[in-house]
Amino acid sequence: MISLQRKIAVYVNDSQIAQHVAELLARKYGGSTSLLGFGWWISQDTAQIENVYYVFAFCKEISKEDLDEIVKKISQWLDKEEAIAMEIDGRMFLFSPKENIIID
Repeated sequence: MISLQRKIAVYVNDSQIAQHVAELLARKYGGSTSLLGFGWWISQDTAQIENVYYVFAFCKEISKEDLDEIVKKISQWLDKEEAIAMEIDGRMFLFSPKENIIID
């Protein structure tokens, strides 16, 4: 039995970006899973709903080099997305074209 205690996930709206994320995570960690769901949020007091692709992988370790590459890719995909979220071990990071991308 192999124990994979780390988890990295990326939330996107675009199916092509979801495919790129799935391929990237699969190459880095040996496999990935993509699930289609619905995201709810409030804009000007009105509930909005949109498709969300939840792409994730489990792994033994997430190196700084791997994380840097994933963040670089996310920054390139932001021209097609209003925002992208990344989750690492249950901690959420939100990326927006208006924000600097820094993860400590």
